[in-house]
Amino acid sequence: MIDVHEATANTPKLTKTLARCKPTEFVAQCVKIKNLAEKWLKDVDIISVWDNSPDLKPIPDNATAEEREAINRENGKTVIETYKDRFLKLFDRMFVENPYETLSLLALTCFVEPENIDNYEMADYMDAVREMWQDRAVVDFFTFLASLVQKFISKRYKA
Repeated sequence: MIDVHEATANTPKLTKTLARCKPTEFVAQCVKIKNLAEKWLKDVDIISVWDNSPDLKPIPDNATAEEREAINRENGKTVIETYKDRFLKLFDRMFVENPYETLSLLALTCFVEPENIDNYEMADYMDAVREMWQDRAVVDFFTFLASLVQKFISKRYKA
């Protein structure tokens, strides 16, 4: 029988993340992440999961206050159900249909090559992700990138 404490003691710890690396390492790792993220985004197809707005019931101009409130409650339930369903679909696509690719992206943020994912404990990855999300510079960088993508997409589809 395997002693869990002994197995954990022999597992290496993650020592490098996007929050704790040299600038040149950060840039090189971001390129690796981007390359894998392109394939991951296509496979997971997040856009199709989140693309359409929920079908909400319009409020007639002549509706009474009670009717408006009832329609708003109904629409609120519709929104909650729609986003719950979307979250579950997204979860399935990320962790049921594409678990290796999802873990590979997580691993790359910790400078772990995909073939070495299982050399570390999941708790180490989660600690690393928490650390990165608490690092203002890392979050600001990825937020900036996301806003650039959003601007590019909105300009492209307005034309």
